Amino acid sequence: MRPTVAARRSTDQLIHRDSVTETLPAIGKFLTDLLGVTLVAHIVDNEPNTVRRWEKSANTPGNETERRLRTTAQIARTILEAGDADHVVRAWFIGITRSWPTRRPPA
Repeated sequence: MRPTVAARRSTDQLIHRDSVTETLPAIGKFLTDLLGVTLVAHIVDNEPNTVRRWEKSANTPGNETERRLRTTAQIARTILEAGDADHVVRAWFIGITRSWPTRRPPA
């Protein structure tokens, strides 16, 4: 049975709230556990070691990178909430990043 529009809206609001209020180390851990550090680094246009430092609170990203991390987490959680498996979320992000003309897709 599909969720009602009101239930879906409520879920979307909770996902958005979490992506805005969660700490960056927690977002970094969530994304690297789900997508892998290489793909996360590619999404935010940084090096994997830099992403690992954010996850450990040893460094903080700039505003634009933080926005990308939070948006990526929100999208990932939305796809997961729709009932898709982790590997589907990873495949979605790999597919979308291949269309970016200025960046090389992760191996």
